[in-house]
Amino acid sequence: MYLRWSTLTDVPKTTLDEPNRPQGALLHNLAKTFEQQNLADVVLYGGQYRDVLRPFVERALCVFVGGAPDQTNPRTCSGGEANIPTAIITHSLAGYMLMDAMSDIYQPPANETVPAGRSAAIKVGHYLDQIFMLANQLKMLDLSTRTSEQQSSQVVKRFRATWSAIHATRQRTERELSSRQVLAISDPNDILSWEITKSEFEVPGITVANIYLGTA
Repeated sequence: MYLRWSTLTDVPKTTLDEPNRPQGALLHNLAKTFEQQNLADVVLYGGQYRDVLRPFVERALCVFVGGAPDQTNPRTCSGGEANIPTAIITHSLAGYMLMDAMSDIYQPPANETVPAGRSAAIKVGHYLDQIFMLANQLKMLDLSTRTSEQQSSQVVKRFRATWSAIHATRQRTERELSSRQVLAISDPNDILSWEITKSEFEVPGITVANIYLGTA
């Protein structure tokens, strides 16, 4: 299944259009285009627009497992399969969006409860063994959750706890439990991608690696 989330930011980004701006130098024009088409997505998800984008991803996770998303509560999913071996490939901001959506479903606000049988996060996470992130932006977006200088990576921390808790509910062999992988695949010249580190996924049984391809 393929989810293209970027169309949801097209309209807000039109406010950055400058039809009357004088023509700038070539580098300036390229930088302006990059800011409008790429960097603006990071800014949008780091702000209140996250509450617009995340429900779409939560409903998509429900559809992904073959369930029917609730039209009023995006965290709730009816039906769907939980025991299908799963790998997820994300591009750019989507790796962060995936982690944010899954942990928001599994750990909803204090005044809400999502039954295990109606949680798309549990259904996806049961047999999720591989996450491939192309040009991930985890470190950049996690800055938007900081409330102090010393605070650790909050979204990654919540997802790590969510993923491990879901796996712990499933009876699997020791070899199966040690097979989870988080792989970040990047072009070393991509200025909107960051390394992932083992310290971000300090859980036994998760292999973390950064792969650099000049033609990624």
